[in-house]
Amino acid sequence: MKGVLGRVNVHDRAQFFIYPEFGEGSVECHFDADKFMSKVRQALGCLVIADGVMEYIGSDLNPTSAFIQDIDIVPEDYQIPLVSRFSGIAPNLTGDFEIDQFITEVRNGW
Repeated sequence: MKGVLGRVNVHDRAQFFIYPEFGEGSVECHFDADKFMSKVRQALGCLVIADGVMEYIGSDLNPTSAFIQDIDIVPEDYQIPLVSRFSGIAPNLTGDFEIDQFITEVRNGW
């Protein structure tokens, strides 16, 4: 599930709410505080991808609740390196092959 992590509650039980990119409302997410609390703090207000056991009602697009088993913060566009920054990073990557020959060899291995 992908959305913005908001509204954290650690009083009665460890839970937060994800506001999905699509659809309405929020998804109540329960998590292991010992395992994920620092990640949840970092992710508050950020776009995240959360994996776990999702509970759905009917044919709703988004789950109504989830028990989170993993969570990752989606980097902002400015945090992702541009392809141009990789130019020249591995000058001997293809060995003695021209790039088109190298790609053909690699693809034939699939």
